[in-house]
Amino acid sequence: KMVELIRGTAKVSEAEARAGFRAAREKVTVEYVAFPAGGEGGQAAEKFRAAVTAGTSWAQAARGADTTVKRTEPFTLGAAVVPAADVEPFGLAAFRLKAGQVSPVVEAATASYVLHLLKRTPADMAAYAKERSTWQRSLQAQKEQQVMNAWLQQLRARVAIQMNDRAG
Repeated sequence: KMVELIRGTAKVSEAEARAGFRAAREKVTVEYVAFPAGGEGGQAAEKFRAAVTAGTSWAQAARGADTTVKRTEPFTLGAAVVPAADVEPFGLAAFRLKAGQVSPVVEAATASYVLHLLKRTPADMAAYAKERSTWQRSLQAQKEQQVMNAWLQQLRARVAIQMNDRAG
């Protein structure tokens, strides 16, 4: 019964499906520098960022900071273009940028990064038309699972469980 109720409440609109497809398939290309995580690395990253935002070229600022500029291939949000522990903050920073924009220093688990968005490639919405029903079913299943998980958490929070350990 609960599964039927959840299916009735967890709906995915056409707008949600299109937006989700667009977000999942959009790609960005960035150049970036990485410094050690923590205090000194963060300070070096701030100094590098200040230099490039003042007009120093990335190559020249990197030489001055004794680091190298790296460039990604086009990637989608969540793709592993840096160490696994850093994927989320790196990706979120990259996808927030506008073309040509330099990120603030991104503090991650293994490094401090400064990113420069080189190119944003929008999702192929013609592909969405072909994959529409599959995409919507997938989002619908995800949404139903989220509602079910929330309901189970609420249920667990309300139910007091006592363990009676009577051997005998």
